[in-house]
Amino acid sequence: MSETPYARVTVLSFTDPSAKSSGVDELAGLVRAAHDLPGFLSCWVMDTGAAEAVMVTLYESCAAAQRASAAGRQHIGAAIGRYVSGPPQRWAGDLVIDEPGSAPG
Repeated sequence: MSETPYARVTVLSFTDPSAKSSGVDELAGLVRAAHDLPGFLSCWVMDTGAAEAVMVTLYESCAAAQRASAAGRQHIGAAIGRYVSGPPQRWAGDLVIDEPGSAPG
């Protein structure tokens, strides 16, 4: 039996649009490095406002997400902490619908 894919949604509020640009640039480097983490599947960052972005990260399982979070927490704080205006809002959970190829093309 395979494990259930797990997603984490993180809302990042930046101090201003310039900080958002810098923070997203830093985040891009971290996402590229995350591809080497066991259980990491993918990450998307959406532009949701002048000083806000939403990051959706997909993992093979909840355990993989927990390991990745523990491994990356310090790096993320060091990379984007100075650009954000407070702690992020987070939601996470098992995927209940996972249809490969169903995303709009």
